[in-house]
Amino acid sequence: MIGIRRNRGWLKAALWAGVALGAFAPLLLAACGADPHVPPPSETAAGTPPVALDTLAVTGTSASGERLRVIMPALTLERPVSNMPVRVLVALVDPHGTYSYLLHPVSPLAENTRQISLVDHPLEVGISAGTPYVALWIVAFQPVDDSAISTQNLDALATSLALSFRSWLNTGDPADDPLAGTVGASDGALYAWFAGIDVQGQALARLDAAGGWETELRTIAAPDGGISAVFDVDYLPPTSEATPAPVRAPAEDEFTLLLDETFDNPASAVRWFQGRAPTFINEVAGSGYQIRLLGASRGSTAISWGSLSGVRIARGRIEADARLTESDAAEASYGIWLRYQDDNNFLSVSLSSQGEYRVTVVESNRVQRVIQDWQQHPAIHTGAATNTLSVELHADGRHDLAVNGVHLLTFRDRTFGEGAIAFFCAARSVPATCRLENLRVWQAAG
Repeated sequence: MIGIRRNRGWLKAALWAGVALGAFAPLLLAACGADPHVPPPSETAAGTPPVALDTLAVTGTSASGERLRVIMPALTLERPVSNMPVRVLVALVDPHGTYSYLLHPVSPLAENTRQISLVDHPLEVGISAGTPYVALWIVAFQPVDDSAISTQNLDALATSLALSFRSWLNTGDPADDPLAGTVGASDGALYAWFAGIDVQGQALARLDAAGGWETELRTIAAPDGGISAVFDVDYLPPTSEATPAPVRAPAEDEFTLLLDETFDNPASAVRWFQGRAPTFINEVAGSGYQIRLLGASRGSTAISWGSLSGVRIARGRIEADARLTESDAAEASYGIWLRYQDDNNFLSVSLSSQGEYRVTVVESNRVQRVIQDWQQHPAIHTGAATNTLSVELHADGRHDLAVNGVHLLTFRDRTFGEGAIAFFCAARSVPATCRLENLRVWQAAG
């Protein structure tokens, strides 16, 4: 367990000094080719605390791989708190692999009740033979000034905290306060948020592979006594991945098949964007929608995309069979843009030629939220092999992502509502060609 420095006033001053010096590091390249940067925090002003939201949770595990499950029956705030919203972030992180988190809002706490049960919200994280340890981090805070983080992007806050915590575990000073290290590792994204909260307490536990993953009930507490938690750890062994579950077509009473695009119908040429330029050729050809990249149009990355006209979806299921045509394409990726508003606003689901996946939210031609950074997964075929990518979109903003019948990620995002669908192709070296060979769209009834 790592000690907590109490002089938060000094820490805030140091962090705000970093903001004044423009300490905002660039994020990874946006899908649409811009050079995105974390936007500077807005000026703080007194605001009314938002009402509590449902618990936000993200897990990056596969149901077929090794994983740890942490259940927390009791989390206690040891000191009285004001009648303000209390938010509890719990992150379970493999420093070199996947992460999971939940953000639990309580607004307000019942009188004389400072215990929160998270037994209905277990956390799971994928592990492997090379995982040396997994970190469990709990932080409780009250938003004294919530202007930097609105109710609409609490998802982005939780994701940034989890990713920055993982960055601190890998490159930060282990003697540092976990929250200070996490905020510092965010390259400016969390500075304004940190300046507008009152920390009730935080605790950190390390689960070591050497000691055996599975443990009985354990208790961790903040060094200053602000928070304590009881938790249980279960090790879940891998199941067979030799025969992945077949891709599930939604039941008829859940969704209605809206489109089964095989690109054999002459109408396909009307539904999809087709065009040519010195850097790309987009066309319906050979029973597929094909994007040929001929040159880099933005920086060092070649990219092109095409949207499907006449189909907009808010709830339902999208399933795409896609591949690269070159088995040796370097740093190439392809995928689907969901809830597509226009060329600058969409939810991007990407697969790479190296067997990785990534999920991001792009607004105003910038990556505004990294839901899942590039992550390797054995279910994703590499090279020129075809991958079946499917996403279910639910009314509460939940998205279930699977590839080749294997669940990869469940996340929630409500940035965009109803939107169109686009297929994209990107590569660092050209020529490179991506093909969308089938697209099936089901829509929720009613």
